Amino acid sequence: MISPGIFPLPAQRGGGVEAHLYPLVNALAKLGCEIHLVSDVIDKKYFNSNVVIHEVHSLPHSFGAGFYGWGLNLLTGGAMSTLATLKLLIKRYQFDIIHSHEALSIIAISQTRKILDLRSPLILTVHSPSIRLKAYSKTKEALRRMLVEGVIAKAWQKSDHLIALSSTSRYELINLFGIPAEKVSLIPHGVDTQFFNPDIKGIESVKNKYNIKDPYCLFVGWLSEKKGVQFLLEALVGTRINCVIVGAGPYLKHLKSLSNNLGISNNVIFTGNVSLQDLRSIYAGASFFVFPTLSEASAITPFEAMASGLPVIMTDVPGATDIIEDGYNGFIVKRGNVKHLREMLELLWNDHKLLKEMRKHARKTTEEKFSWMSVAKKTIALYRQLC
Repeated sequence: MISPGIFPLPAQRGGGVEAHLYPLVNALAKLGCEIHLVSDVIDKKYFNSNVVIHEVHSLPHSFGAGFYGWGLNLLTGGAMSTLATLKLLIKRYQFDIIHSHEALSIIAISQTRKILDLRSPLILTVHSPSIRLKAYSKTKEALRRMLVEGVIAKAWQKSDHLIALSSTSRYELINLFGIPAEKVSLIPHGVDTQFFNPDIKGIESVKNKYNIKDPYCLFVGWLSEKKGVQFLLEALVGTRINCVIVGAGPYLKHLKSLSNNLGISNNVIFTGNVSLQDLRSIYAGASFFVFPTLSEASAITPFEAMASGLPVIMTDVPGATDIIEDGYNGFIVKRGNVKHLREMLELLWNDHKLLKEMRKHARKTTEEKFSWMSVAKKTIALYRQLC
């Protein structure tokens, strides 16, 4: 199992790929797989005894590096992870499966297969955001497309099998990039349904710690322009809805200023980054979750929110319909549409009967479809099929 080589596992903040990779590795290990993990780690104590660590010794990476810095993170992290992987393969380890979460290693391994007499199937999980999204300026979008089409798509072609995290991603791989349908499986994100749940003790003390007023809606995430929190703030104007925004990032100062300018600062709390223990209490204490993102590759927070019993108001980004059944466990709204977002906010805020039913449905959805054990079992079934 090959990591992107950017953040050590378990990631202490951010890192959507790492937040997917860490619990998947442990869930697979609990089901009896011996996993050789190519990744730096915070501490080996966080991993199941069936996990063997092969460290990358990667360069320090910055989570708040911005668009260009993040591209550099991907390239340097991928290069270091690839080097560590090749060293491992040169030692003639025999693996049933090689499963990567970044592109460069797949390209490099495919080029050296004959030399290494390597017969293990190569799987790549596709974490890249939709090629069709327009979340940046024209220049940045052109660069993003160049990276996807010039490097990442090459890895898609070189892989023996791809795992798509959403039906939209699977559709694009098949219809925009010509990947054969039988070569792409849909296996979604997962969530720790025991850690994130509605029945958390000590919620009131956490609320007091951050001066949170009941009831409240919630956003959790990295505060950049593409997360769309500015539209959430605009949608709160003219309502009595309290909102808690958890996270940090380059857009935080602007969002605080916007909150003041819109006259809603008394109803909005910016907590900054919080500990994981505090976060699950903040989830459990909220009424519902709002995810107004303009572009998304591998969002984890909607799953955490639903596991905590929160209906999710989410924008119509690719993959939204895999998570949200509109009107059952949440609502899907158009990206950047403030009026539509405000209508759904007020509906959940004012209709207590509907909110109660949707909270039950949100929790039920994660228990049945998105637990990490469920995801791991689907992954093992794919491994067996390829072997």
